[in-house]
Amino acid sequence: MLFRHPMFWRHPILKNMGNLRKLTTKPPVTNNHHHLARKKKRPIVHLSSAPREKYKAKAIGTSHPVVPHEVTPSLSIPDALDSTKPSYAEGVSRLPKSSGTQLAIHDEKSIHAMKTAAKVAAEILRLASSIVTQYRPGCSNNIQSNLTTNDIDIAVHNACLQRNAYPSALNYNGFPKSICTSVNEVACHGIPDLRPLQDGDIVSLDASIYLNEFHGDICSTVMVGQDFHGNDEDQKSSNLMDEDQIQRGKALIHATNEAMYRAIDVCRVGVEICEIGNAVQKVADQYGYRPMKRVCGHGIGSYLHMLPEVKLYRNKDKLRLEPGMIITVEPLLVEGHHAYVTWTDGWSTCTVDGGMAAQFKHMVLIKESGPPEILTDL
Repeated sequence: MLFRHPMFWRHPILKNMGNLRKLTTKPPVTNNHHHLARKKKRPIVHLSSAPREKYKAKAIGTSHPVVPHEVTPSLSIPDALDSTKPSYAEGVSRLPKSSGTQLAIHDEKSIHAMKTAAKVAAEILRLASSIVTQYRPGCSNNIQSNLTTNDIDIAVHNACLQRNAYPSALNYNGFPKSICTSVNEVACHGIPDLRPLQDGDIVSLDASIYLNEFHGDICSTVMVGQDFHGNDEDQKSSNLMDEDQIQRGKALIHATNEAMYRAIDVCRVGVEICEIGNAVQKVADQYGYRPMKRVCGHGIGSYLHMLPEVKLYRNKDKLRLEPGMIITVEPLLVEGHHAYVTWTDGWSTCTVDGGMAAQFKHMVLIKESGPPEILTDL
């Protein structure tokens, strides 16, 4: 037949019929609409083995896996702080359309305001970090017993109000707390709850504030009890600690911190923005970790998240850094597979294999010449 002849389908009209047929073919009609349901991303609890099997990830885990605990109601903001609240503070479920779509290039006036906000954010983080590092479970010298991330949230919330600052995380896209606290395999966006912190836990503290119409943003990962120095009797409680987990946590924290500073070193005028992620990737490869692609750095200013997006893994983005840009450099490294799952709270992002995660973040100002200025460095 004619259509079987090899020259038949080379006709300029007929040769595209195959593609046309693909475009015009209707999807099969089903009664149960499963093809529509598959498009919806449903949050799942990370303790299920199904996601791990999907990614062929070997289970790593810790001696005490993190599970969801009770979350207390959000803390209130006094009316006196009205003049320094961001637009989403009043219960607006979604952010303004301009949020995340503006390239952050700052002038001298806004840079000065950003430096102030950055310093306050750094002070808040230092307070939160000290609470974690000075706490030792089972020790009689603790200021309080059974420290929880909810206690950290209360301390951070009150510290922000004392400085006439608004905790940027509170009600940001509906987030219910004033700081993100991510423990062990919870990689980011952890909601403070009533789970008691334990020996060997590592806690990523992501603190952000809004002051004088500008945001400050910083993050650090610390280990429970690492600044503790007590008597021999108190030190005996360390027998309860999982030494393997402690050494793994220390190594991960060290590598992630190094990755952040290596990435900051390349932040200079004219450098392609991909070099930031490439620097993170080199350190991760050196230590045998992987960057989690769930988190990217970003511009920051009058909005918490602005352009440019800063990928913190190997990439080919060609945007060049310009003077006046203020960006966050915030690598997040994991022990095992970089895939993640989300708790049913819609926020807490966890490693797929139960491996620990660590994150560090600084705000960085790109200068006219020379190395960048770290605004959140106290």
